[in-house]
Amino acid sequence: MSQGNIEDDAAVVNTILLWRIYDLMLLDLMARNPELARKVATAHERGEFIGPNPAFSKDSE
Repeated sequence: MSQGNIEDDAAVVNTILLWRIYDLMLLDLMARNPELARKVATAHERGEFIGPNPAFSKDSE
């Protein structure tokens, strides 16, 4: 494995970890302010945010 591959893999891993942290932040928001959490999830569905949709469903409890 070359150094370039390790650096590329590290960038991918870091990105995935940041998305999961973002998911956890949205889960916390769901507990504190479900209406705002639904608005954020809906904005993701409309493509208003860069990045993937949250890993959880906005309808999940």
